[in-house]
Amino acid sequence: MKYLEQAYNIDPSYITSFDNVLKIMELDEAIKKTPDDYRLYVQRGDLKNVPEYDMFTQDRQGITSDYYGAIDDYTKALELNPKAYEVYEKRGDAWAECGYKRCIGCKLERTEQENANVIKDYELAIKYTGGNDNLFEKLGDRYATTAPEKSLKYYNMVSNQYPKYENKLPEINKYVLFISSLDFSLLQ
Repeated sequence: MKYLEQAYNIDPSYITSFDNVLKIMELDEAIKKTPDDYRLYVQRGDLKNVPEYDMFTQDRQGITSDYYGAIDDYTKALELNPKAYEVYEKRGDAWAECGYKRCIGCKLERTEQENANVIKDYELAIKYTGGNDNLFEKLGDRYATTAPEKSLKYYNMVSNQYPKYENKLPEINKYVLFISSLDFSLLQ
């Protein structure tokens, strides 16, 4: 605790991270007392499922960023309460962040299995909750370069945000293939 205070005095922009560390410590203790409360795992997972780095904010919350830890917490929450359907989207969000390296010139190191886990969790979230525009868009983005037809299916489920593209699939396929063929590493 003393070291957290010293670090805060050196750079106060880490205040959210310090608060999150303290909350995680409190949740660790609460989980020891009531290990069957799925909500505690969800709360702890939410504190771990934060960006490592966000260039648009002054607050550096990434100290608690632990996507695999969040996935473990969300998985435990689903084991304890299989009807906590909203957790599938949260776990999918954590899977979606796995493998990123936040530095110039670093490449994505996400595995095919991690990609499959993102899609699986988002599809389960839609299956059990009926979905929402944000979730449809996330799943559309996932399929954009690998399965444009599925991508369009989910984009078309977003209410009044995208025009309906069913008759334009050949043109869109050409566009997606062109974009996916570009070598973005030259920009780094």
